Amino acid sequence: MMRYWLALWLLALSAQALAVERVVSLAPSLSEIVVELGATDLLVGVLDGGERPTALAQVPSVGQYGQLNIERLLSLKPDLILL
Repeated sequence: MMRYWLALWLLALSAQALAVERVVSLAPSLSEIVVELGATDLLVGVLDGGERPTALAQVPSVGQYGQLNIERLLSLKPDLILL
């Protein structure tokens, strides 16, 4: 019975991961990883922390280190926030 519930739980988690369409990255290093994975089209916002990769030039900013703009972040309606 325990295996059944574990399988059901894992299935629910994987379904939620597939539903992610809007991602905000709050760390420049994570933004670069998303670019390297070829998922730049999922990024709807990034936290500025220096020079951006050219692939992220058009992605809106949600602030800088120590100055996160919560209103801007929430207005982007992210499915996932990378921190």
